[in-house]
Amino acid sequence: MKIGLVLEGGGFRGIYTAGVLDVFMDNGLAFDGVIGVSAGVIHGCSFLSGQKGRSIRYYKKYCGDPRFMSFKSWLKTGNVVGVDFCYRELPEELDKYDYKAFSENKTPFYAVCSNVESGEADLIRITDMKEQINFVRASASLPYFSKIVEIEGKKVS
Repeated sequence: MKIGLVLEGGGFRGIYTAGVLDVFMDNGLAFDGVIGVSAGVIHGCSFLSGQKGRSIRYYKKYCGDPRFMSFKSWLKTGNVVGVDFCYRELPEELDKYDYKAFSENKTPFYAVCSNVESGEADLIRITDMKEQINFVRASASLPYFSKIVEIEGKKVS
């Protein structure tokens, strides 16, 4: 029997998911596949790279930082979440993401994105976190508060 893990979204409420994933890591729980949407895909990234505590740590440290998420960012860029800060600066400089550990983890990982043109859900297998980070970003975007992400000719959110 195969066991999959589905990680829901929910914005900042998703921090509960991050805590549960940390407990899974403490107990050595693994799954045959992981799929996430929105906050679920964000926290699934840290889970599959084995970085216990990472999601909670950076949420606590940066949740009040306007570069992380703010009305000011939305007015200035069209994205309530600071794209460069959250998807480049934070994982590459401030709280380093373990891209190597993710790539060595053979657990299939999928991000759910909404195909804006068809209205269907697109399941995108994430195999290279650095190269495919825009699918994670699209899954975690907020309608009306985030720009639509265009990847490989597709408009996704």
